[in-house]
Amino acid sequence: IEWDKDDIDALKFMKVDVLALGMLSCMRRGLDLLREHTRELLDLGVWLPVSTLAALRLRDATTTGKIALQHDLARDVMVYGSFATGYKGAGFDVSSGFDQSRINNYIKPETSKAYELGLKSRFLNNRLQLNATAFLTNYDNFQAQSVVLDGATGLFTAQLNNVGKLRTKGVELEFAYKPSRAWLFDAAAAATDATILSFPNAK
Repeated sequence: IEWDKDDIDALKFMKVDVLALGMLSCMRRGLDLLREHTRELLDLGVWLPVSTLAALRLRDATTTGKIALQHDLARDVMVYGSFATGYKGAGFDVSSGFDQSRINNYIKPETSKAYELGLKSRFLNNRLQLNATAFLTNYDNFQAQSVVLDGATGLFTAQLNNVGKLRTKGVELEFAYKPSRAWLFDAAAAATDATILSFPNAK
């Protein structure tokens, strides 16, 4: 099948990726070739039973937000703080195959709560800039790729799953100094610590 401009415009509201459309076109062409050689009616619906297709209709929706406050300590010194929630939708792991077990054990939504405190400042007639940020983010049902041992085959396979709870925290520092028009010195440093607080079924 081919996709023209009208098709793309009609599907914009669905946020369909052009690469995905190309994959669908290749799959459709492959099924057509198989049907020509086997004389059998082949379609995507033949590969998965109706009950499976119905189970794939996973509904997922949420609301996220952010709130931030800032205060000017002086003309060129400002402090701020923010809180934000994040969300990554549920889905199915198709990285190394797809069967009924992947449907029954779908990937749960990932949520996060992020806290940030910071300072932005300039001195010496804006020649010196100093910025500092401290952050803390808590993740629930963090989605990550892991390696799992298949008991039936004895092989290791990559699998997308929910880690559980994860926390990241750290600080970031930025420095910039411009002594003249011809010279600019800048530097930045960051320290981050990530800790898995819980990982159900980990071995």
